[in-house]
Amino acid sequence: MQLLAVPFVPNRYEFFYLANKNILADQMEFLKSQFSKNGRWS
Repeated sequence: MQLLAVPFVPNRYEFFYLANKNILADQMEFLKSQFSKNGRWS
């Protein structure tokens, strides 16, 4: 079977965001600066 899409593997900072929805604004600013440039977060 042919692969239709590349599986998503979050980096460490994207994982923190996905694992915890209670992130403060200053923490989110830091995390977003570390997200992948081609991700959906930016």
